[in-house]
Amino acid sequence: MRIIITESQSKILKEFFPLIAKDKTEDIVNKKFDISNTFNSEVKKLQEFLNKQGFDLGGYGQNEDGVDGKYGPFTAKAHKLYLQGKTPKEFKDVVSNVSDVIFVGGLEKDIGLQGQTRLLQKGLGSDVKIKSFHHYDSDSTINDYIDKNSNIPIFLFSAGANKIFSISDNSNANLKKVYIIEPYSASPRVIKKIESAISKGLPRKNVFHGGSPGRGSNIKGATSSNATGHFNALTTVPQLV
Repeated sequence: MRIIITESQSKILKEFFPLIAKDKTEDIVNKKFDISNTFNSEVKKLQEFLNKQGFDLGGYGQNEDGVDGKYGPFTAKAHKLYLQGKTPKEFKDVVSNVSDVIFVGGLEKDIGLQGQTRLLQKGLGSDVKIKSFHHYDSDSTINDYIDKNSNIPIFLFSAGANKIFSISDNSNANLKKVYIIEPYSASPRVIKKIESAISKGLPRKNVFHGGSPGRGSNIKGATSSNATGHFNALTTVPQLV
């Protein structure tokens, strides 16, 4: 059966269907999304829309234009600023404060923070942006950064595990995304801090241990880091989570 459409009807359809598409785009733009590494077709459409508005979402995705269907920190920040009426230039000015992962390193006698970060990068992948802190950086400095980058993964290594006490009280830190790598569990003080965080919602399985108390073996219910050495755990643990 053939359906014959008059010229006037054709004109109405051409005008009507773009409006439907526009409404759907507006619905997606105004929708709330949670940070996620899972592909979402609506997020992909949101990213395409933001790109057309001039927002640089980084080099993610097949075309390295930031369109990968995953609602990561870059997309979340661009989305939030767009809804606030901010410009792509304003987004560029603040994007330096956006990361995929926060890392607090351990003692730096054998390997410095830069070297530790490289080992973590190897486990996470080269496209993951890491913001690193020294184990001696102030709690307020680290928590201020968490406030600006809420709900993203946080890795605490060795002496850096001491920061879990203050981080666990930060409402912008998602404890289910906090991972403690081979803490110095020979210290009762460290164990007490970790147990306190567990009581607040840190999953016990998110604590990873090596083969000695100096590498977290005294933490009950902790997960094996599957690492041959202490620093090697920085590479193996990200592949386990």
